[in-house]
Amino acid sequence: MRKTESWGLRLLMLVIALISLGRDAQTIQKTRIQDTLFNADGSTAQGSVTIEWKGFTAADGSTITTNSLRVRIVQGVLLTDLVPNENATPSGTAYQATYLLNNGTRFVENWVVPESAAAVTVSDIRIGQPPPPGSVISISQVSGLNSSLNNKAELDQVNVFTAEQIIRKSSATSTDPLLTFQDETGTNSVSFRIPTLGASTVYTLPVSDGLPSQQLATDGNANLFWSAAGSGAEAGTSYEIFQDSGAAVTQRNVANFTNGLTAFDNVGQTRTEVEPVYGTAAGTVTEGNDPRLSGARNPLVHASTHASGGTDVITPGSIGALKNSNDSIISTSAGAPVLIVREITGQAASIQEWRDGAGDLLAHITPQGSGFFREMGLATKLGGTVVSQFFQVDGLNRFDILG
Repeated sequence: MRKTESWGLRLLMLVIALISLGRDAQTIQKTRIQDTLFNADGSTAQGSVTIEWKGFTAADGSTITTNSLRVRIVQGVLLTDLVPNENATPSGTAYQATYLLNNGTRFVENWVVPESAAAVTVSDIRIGQPPPPGSVISISQVSGLNSSLNNKAELDQVNVFTAEQIIRKSSATSTDPLLTFQDETGTNSVSFRIPTLGASTVYTLPVSDGLPSQQLATDGNANLFWSAAGSGAEAGTSYEIFQDSGAAVTQRNVANFTNGLTAFDNVGQTRTEVEPVYGTAAGTVTEGNDPRLSGARNPLVHASTHASGGTDVITPGSIGALKNSNDSIISTSAGAPVLIVREITGQAASIQEWRDGAGDLLAHITPQGSGFFREMGLATKLGGTVVSQFFQVDGLNRFDILG
């Protein structure tokens, strides 16, 4: 009976030990090495690789004892999981991988396995001869490390991030500052620490800088804006700075717009915008095409000779050049002609013409000074008998005197 109880106790302890061992194995971080190996002629490699290592302490604190394992290479596929030895103690720790292929080829290479959630290939971990303990591994010794470092942000350069960046403090140092700016030459610093939060909040900053002595205020919906110093202490008392052509006006807690102006809240730009109210009624603003800006009457139309599209006829009488009634020309100087009519250079038309009521030509004076008359009466003296003279120019000169 005692022998049975002793055996049962031993079995229980063995089960507990196996469970504990399984839990410990699950908590150790590993990196998967997965690759397909080929021969130089393009065929897939066949054989095995023996991986050996000396005891080391991984970066996560796991203690790894000296050991080895053998992994088969089937149809070129190499698949195994190893504890990362990058940044392990002692420095210079490396896995030694000895390949033995079915064609008799045997070679050795060294691996430095990084921490990686994704599987890595042999080329990612293969290095040259491992450095002696205490030495530093150069960037060129780790395959792919140089390009990976190039993708990391440099604090002394301008970095553009396309994804959301989160700065998270360690749970082990929850009371330490989350973000610290340290003096360049000293140990003094300015730090920020996030309080215990029950929910996330995103604050939207103003689109432009404020005026001197202004302070950041919130509208209660995480929208920040600039307000006068000392204002915004409670809801309803914060306000913006109003300017007139760049000069600040007296600040009030209420801004009221009337007489053609209206104000509305622009939530997207976190600002109050003022716009004119256009219209024709009193208290509105006149636009450029408002008929009130035109003359009291529409412009009169004119003839085509006067203006494009006109219909009225331009005559000397319509512009006041001649009177419709009989008129006299009186000389203003005894030594000057009463009337002077002068042609322009190169004129071919008559200088003067006389026509009857039907518009037929009675007489005219050419630019050369010749006069042609169909008929005219001459009186030898005042009160004498009128003698008619008739001139006809029709290819032949004709002359007649009627008594």
